[in-house]
Amino acid sequence: GTGSGDVGRRVLEAARPRGIGVLDAPVADALRAPEGRLAIFAGGDAADVARVRRVLEAMGDPDRIIHVGPHGAGA
Repeated sequence: GTGSGDVGRRVLEAARPRGIGVLDAPVADALRAPEGRLAIFAGGDAADVARVRRVLEAMGDPDRIIHVGPHGAGA
């Protein structure tokens, strides 16, 4: 869901010490969701984006899944 930057920072701060990766990955073009062709803008560590890319591709157009920078950049 859509959350605030403050919530995202708190989630990241709680997750990191536990070795849990966190991404913010808002979507665009919701009308294409039934076709699995969302645009997804992922913010977070590049390694975390790569690790979950197949999950993102299940929802989004592989050509429109974009790593936009560090955590918070997607939002």
